[in-house]
Amino acid sequence: SLSTFKREFKRAFRASPASYLREQKLKKAKYLLSIPKVRISDVAFDCGFSDVATFSKSFKQAYQISPSVYALSQTHT
Repeated sequence: SLSTFKREFKRAFRASPASYLREQKLKKAKYLLSIPKVRISDVAFDCGFSDVATFSKSFKQAYQISPSVYALSQTHT
């Protein structure tokens, strides 16, 4: 059943399926933002977010920095 799957998933990965997927999307976004001249909107949609605002909010919540500031910091390093 779905509840059994979620319980077993959480036991194995120490996160709910939704949290795990969001974490994986944000890891991919972090990598993509390190590429020079990449557009934030392209990264958001490539990583499966429905809109840029949701992506920006999730990214900032996870990494305590906005995607645009993170991208700028990567181009200067």
